[in-house]
Amino acid sequence: LASKGLYLLKIDRQTRKLVKKWSSSHTKPISVIHMNRTSTRLATGSGDCCIRIWHVGEREGYVASCKVHTSKITLLRFHNSKNLLFSSALGEVELVVWDSENGNQVATLVGHQGAVSEIAFSETGSEFVTCGHDKVFIQWSSETFEKVRVFPVLESLTSISYLPKGSLVNHLGSSVHDKTFIVTGGQWGVLRVWDTERAVCALEVRGPSLFSDADSLNRLGFGLHSVSTIQRFTVPCLPGSSDVLMVVRQSSHVEFYNTATLKVFNQFIGEIGPVTQLCLMGRAKSHLVLADASSNLKFFPSPPHCPATFPSAASWTCRLVQGPHTNVISDLAVSSCGRWLVSGGHDQSLCVWYLEETDKEGSISARLVPLFFGKEFHDAHVSAVCFSRDAKTVFSASTDGVLKVWTMSVDPADVSEFCDGKLSPDLLREGCSIHNAHSGAINSLHVSINGKFLATASRDKTVKIWSLDSGKSRSELMPKPIGSLIGHSRGVWSVRFSDFERVALTASSDRDLRLWNLKDFTCIRTLEGHGEPVYRAEFISKGRQILSCDQKGLVRLWNLAKKDRVASMVSNDNLTTPGVFEAHQGRIWALEICPDGQGFYTGGEDATICHFKDKTEETAQDSLAVMQEFVKTQQQLENLCKRKQFVKALHLAVRLDKPQRAFEILQGEFHKSTCSMVCPRLKASNIPFSGEPGSKEIDLLDGLSTTEGKQHPLFGRALLGLVEPVVGSHPQQAPSDELSQRLLRYAVNWNTRARTCLIAQRIFNWIVTHWAPEKLLTWPDMAKTIEAMVPYTVRHYQRFNRLEEQLAVLDYVFDQSRNHQILTWAKSMDMESADNNSPAILVDDKSQEEAEPQTTSANGDTGNDSATTYEARKDSNDSHTASQINYILVDSRFHDSKSTRVAETGNIPEPDHVLVRRRL
Repeated sequence: LASKGLYLLKIDRQTRKLVKKWSSSHTKPISVIHMNRTSTRLATGSGDCCIRIWHVGEREGYVASCKVHTSKITLLRFHNSKNLLFSSALGEVELVVWDSENGNQVATLVGHQGAVSEIAFSETGSEFVTCGHDKVFIQWSSETFEKVRVFPVLESLTSISYLPKGSLVNHLGSSVHDKTFIVTGGQWGVLRVWDTERAVCALEVRGPSLFSDADSLNRLGFGLHSVSTIQRFTVPCLPGSSDVLMVVRQSSHVEFYNTATLKVFNQFIGEIGPVTQLCLMGRAKSHLVLADASSNLKFFPSPPHCPATFPSAASWTCRLVQGPHTNVISDLAVSSCGRWLVSGGHDQSLCVWYLEETDKEGSISARLVPLFFGKEFHDAHVSAVCFSRDAKTVFSASTDGVLKVWTMSVDPADVSEFCDGKLSPDLLREGCSIHNAHSGAINSLHVSINGKFLATASRDKTVKIWSLDSGKSRSELMPKPIGSLIGHSRGVWSVRFSDFERVALTASSDRDLRLWNLKDFTCIRTLEGHGEPVYRAEFISKGRQILSCDQKGLVRLWNLAKKDRVASMVSNDNLTTPGVFEAHQGRIWALEICPDGQGFYTGGEDATICHFKDKTEETAQDSLAVMQEFVKTQQQLENLCKRKQFVKALHLAVRLDKPQRAFEILQGEFHKSTCSMVCPRLKASNIPFSGEPGSKEIDLLDGLSTTEGKQHPLFGRALLGLVEPVVGSHPQQAPSDELSQRLLRYAVNWNTRARTCLIAQRIFNWIVTHWAPEKLLTWPDMAKTIEAMVPYTVRHYQRFNRLEEQLAVLDYVFDQSRNHQILTWAKSMDMESADNNSPAILVDDKSQEEAEPQTTSANGDTGNDSATTYEARKDSNDSHTASQINYILVDSRFHDSKSTRVAETGNIPEPDHVLVRRRL
């Protein structure tokens, strides 16, 4: 590959990885690049008029530079059997031959009078041909570099190629089995096969249009379907002949021909133009046809998402349908049976098409065939066409306001006599013409469900309703106007009858939709919401909803059963406004509803097709399934918790991504069921714990890290339950870390709050002690996790340090309680209220003597200059309520239920609370 940065890139095709990158040494961007058949030499041509030859393979690198051209290099080709390189430059008519081994100039070929566009070599390598814009191709000898023969073709050629021996036997007979044929392509878009012995054109293969540019010999420019490249290559997997001829056209249309028969076996539509109309055809409406501002139709035999399409055959494969139109197709209409199609174009003509469907091995093969072409049936551009309900009548309208009626000469159900691939001149017969049906161009036609009314919408801001029930024969049918719908302030682009009510729907450039009562032709409702002109509108959901599209590329869904302006529905697109779908980047000209009403197609001027599917029922079913699954899992969690199977409960909560439930199991049920925390200070002081006989004390922290060579069996087993083997893996394969990573994400969130930080710290401790640092670094977003844990962990650590300092006073209280001292108050409440600054007296139960006021510092020492004093007596009959004194209540459930009730020994009764007075 050659990059814009003047580098050459070598990429492995299998791994798609860059193998090597080096500088091309060119001073301007590389314009052409070519490699020889053995893949050992590479040539690059640039705008700096220089050609560089490179060796590819072992010890690859620069070989030589070729400098003789005076302009940008446009053509580089290696000889297929010799070490020769051919080159040509912009504006030059000579062809230069180089030695690909040393870069020396071998010869200069002079013969063309215009720029050389392509070179092709014979299979033996003894001769080659060149073509150019001088409307000839020349045959040369590879030995002497002399001209052998000049072939005039009368068109500018862009590509040329040799056909293999034995080609075209089925066309020209067995006598041409050993002849050499050359195929050329150029500005006319026609493939021509030339007999080199007789110097004549042996065969012509028309391009995408039946009326090719070759009919106009005076054409100088290159059309939309002109040939740009012809390349021959071999595909071993193809049945029969493995040689393939690929033709690329200016419109990016790619065709693949069998070289033995020159028949197309596959084709790719590189791009489509602005979509002006979409139609679904077939008995099951499973084929999509579109008009895209060209004279040909695009046909999708089995579009995806169509309900009638076989899933195995669904694809966006597109075919180019050649038609007799000579100008842009403006409108399409399909009959109610789905087999007939009528098209009108800017060439003032009408064309009637028939869809042939054949069922082959469970799949439907379809082909669209033109049966009738009426040239210049109108005096202006045909702007709208429509079928009657029985498909026996065709209505057409033009931009000059003329409405015409045409009758089918045959029964639409029987077309066997016309399916011979030839156009029938009398398939349509003109019935009547209504001049001045409107004062402006007629944009839309529509026939009611009963076939008795016809609606015409025009740019003169009106819609007219015509009666088709005239009582005359079909050949004498004359639409009779019975009313007009007046109210729009701009031209009307679309009109549709409702299939369920006597209501008509119109869309206009005034950005409004209107519903009309067909009994008195009055407007019954105006739908406002579009910010741009509205081009199409359709009834869906049995007339209860409306789809409309506008100039901005938006599709809106309207619910007529509610007062709301826009209905609330779920779409495939991620949009913030319910019922508004962003489909295109410009005007939406085409809107087609799927036959089952569960989706629709749109086409716009941005040359794209969009499909939307109704997700209402699926969303409701998904919501119901989610609710049922939620109830089921909640019940399963409750059952596991009641059975005290907390390991399975935690695993299920994390697997279902329920962080709140996981936290409740860890701190709530699991903690209460298995953990009775013992105060670490009581453990240090060897105070016996009054619990149930044989009970075993458990610390949650012990389950997360190794302490004295032991590990907590319950909490550790609960967390290790999150580590499950990979499904389908070998028993010795490393387990999956998905649930542990999810639990770590929970811990990051829990660590931000003081109430939940302890569980978060235990989980984090458990993870860092059970996984190696190298393994943790491979976890996704581990750096962000650490970054989020550190600041809150520091904050919690500082808070615990402050709490430790505040708890130092309890050391003194516990020490005094162990010495059979009971803290009480020596003063009555009257004295307390009289003198708040008088010191309290600490009285011992043994001596009953007055004690000196003492203080308790942060480290447990006593002093005289403290801010708080106490008095203790053995017994006190003073009764004071809690509201009459200032105290701090320290009970048995202090600090997150971590400390247990202090069990006193001896004859001193166990106090329910300890009152500590603090002087403020």
